[in-house]
Amino acid sequence: MAIGDVVDWLNSQWLTADDAELPPCWPDHPDLCQWLPAVAAARYEVGYGVTPVAVRDWIALWYPEVVGRSTRLTRCRLGGHRRNS
Repeated sequence: MAIGDVVDWLNSQWLTADDAELPPCWPDHPDLCQWLPAVAAARYEVGYGVTPVAVRDWIALWYPEVVGRSTRLTRCRLGGHRRNS
């Protein structure tokens, strides 16, 4: 699964508030590039896991972190975020 697919999934399924979005310039943010593979692995586990633990962990641990990181992206190193409109 490509990281871009995970970003699209997060933006369309989980980050539905106006101020929560991973911007299209996410590849320009090294911290996101290092963190998103872990999110992708957690998403895989939730989607294909057979235990409720993965779902519980996604909702309790991963989802709040995803929302927090997406809303803290207030500016880009390139001068401004290119937000989806």
